Amino acid sequence: RVTSGFMIWMKETLYRPILRYSLKNRALALAVPVGLLLITFGAMKGGIIKSTFFPFIDREFITINVKMPAGTPQEITLDKLTYLEKYVWETSAEIAQTRNDKLDVIVSIDKQVGPRINEGRLNIKLLDNEARQMETTEITSIISKKAGKISGIEDLKYGGGSHFGMPVSIALQAEDLDRVREVVEILKMELKELSDLKDVSDNDPQGIREVTLKLKEKAYLLGLNVQDIIGQVRQGFFGGEIQRLQRGLDEVKVWVRYDKKGRSTITGLKDMYIRTNTGATYPLKDLAYFEIKHGIVGINHTDNKREIRIEADIARADVSVSDIIANIEETIIPDILSRYPDVSYSFEGQNREQKKSKESMAIVMPIILLLMFSIIVLTFRSFKQTLFVVLLIPFAFIGVGWGHYIQGLPISLFSFLGLIALIGIMVNDSLVFVSAFNNNIKAGKSYNTSLEEAAVSRFRPIVLTSITTIAGLAPLMLETSMQAQFLIPMAATIAYGLAVATVMILIVLPVLISLSNSYSRYWAWYWNNKKLTAEEVEPAYKELKYDDEAIDKE
Repeated sequence: RVTSGFMIWMKETLYRPILRYSLKNRALALAVPVGLLLITFGAMKGGIIKSTFFPFIDREFITINVKMPAGTPQEITLDKLTYLEKYVWETSAEIAQTRNDKLDVIVSIDKQVGPRINEGRLNIKLLDNEARQMETTEITSIISKKAGKISGIEDLKYGGGSHFGMPVSIALQAEDLDRVREVVEILKMELKELSDLKDVSDNDPQGIREVTLKLKEKAYLLGLNVQDIIGQVRQGFFGGEIQRLQRGLDEVKVWVRYDKKGRSTITGLKDMYIRTNTGATYPLKDLAYFEIKHGIVGINHTDNKREIRIEADIARADVSVSDIIANIEETIIPDILSRYPDVSYSFEGQNREQKKSKESMAIVMPIILLLMFSIIVLTFRSFKQTLFVVLLIPFAFIGVGWGHYIQGLPISLFSFLGLIALIGIMVNDSLVFVSAFNNNIKAGKSYNTSLEEAAVSRFRPIVLTSITTIAGLAPLMLETSMQAQFLIPMAATIAYGLAVATVMILIVLPVLISLSNSYSRYWAWYWNNKKLTAEEVEPAYKELKYDDEAIDKE
């Protein structure tokens, strides 16, 4: 009884006066929601309401990846991992002191070397999200600051991984690998200046240091070539077989090479003697130039062009990847590539997956909307009333946008999936409203009475549907487990969007119907020079008239 009395009070004391005022001041009733919609879009464009295609989903583990220079012994790689592990446990103890329960947020650490001996990782298991009450980005930030810059490490990444690929992944291509490397270094410096990004790296690691020989003119004059010199260097440093001895059933091979001291320094290489075809010997340093540089581990190709990929992770959970990508594509990359016109680029990682999803949605969404529009047209037998229902859909973005802002969430792919469900609920409520209005017209009631009674009579079911739906989604929006993070954007879209959509259906939809009625009457007078009543221009009245004529003919 209390609930029923409250609903009657809301309907008669609150809603009916607002409805009558809106119908008398139709311009104001439309200007307010349109203004709010424009403000919402402005907030989205200005970054107040953030957006990203794939949202940040907090995980229950952290992976710290370490890459040492190529050729680094396994023991040194393991030492660096042990060094980092010490700071991880220190971070856990430091965080525990700030907690009331004194629990360690880090449960265990698994230390691994591989797949190459110069690579390793720490797999850190964390408390579950509910108990931890701390995002992985905060923990990795503390570990990174405590460890500082570690000498000898070529690449160091602190992260929890990503369900959808790296947030920022840029592939640079050109026919000249050196040109690509120049652009890579410049772009990496620019990305490191962005506070929203961390762990900027590329997939062009330095190889083992190599000694490159370039023959001098003297070597050619002595009748030597590169193959002759390299062959003798190999014999001296790697060794050459000079004899085989038979010892019982075993055969022993005898190899000769420089001793360990003679082959362990660049000086030993320079001072080794090279024999010419005449039997004369000369120091290698008199026959060749020496250049020490890093070798190439691997070369990536795309469309017959050399490619290097730059990747980076977001520094915080509230960062909008879409805004970062837009900034890189519109500001940073054009400035750099204006100096390197032969270098091209493409976005990979999450951006590539985003394009795939958008292409799929571009095919599926028009079909869904067309089917929905067709069903409404067949139900109402009126394009005009169907158009009113469709026009209400954009106003739901007011609730969707500010709902995400209140929840501290960026608008993402999962939000748009929730929007599909929200559109279905909005269409259903609108069908209930318009059907009641049409039935009133068919019952012979006046236009004003039909519209007001349809609104008031549908107030209770529409409001109760919205309240029960929002109440059912509230526990999900308050959930903190990792599994719920995929569903919270969908729930927020439906709950907040439906709250605003309910007001739009109860206020804006009657105003649109009223405006359409006035326009139809004016058009009938202008075109046919005939004044029609408010009831006669309504589709339900025409439908009733056609049905009556059909009955008379029968």
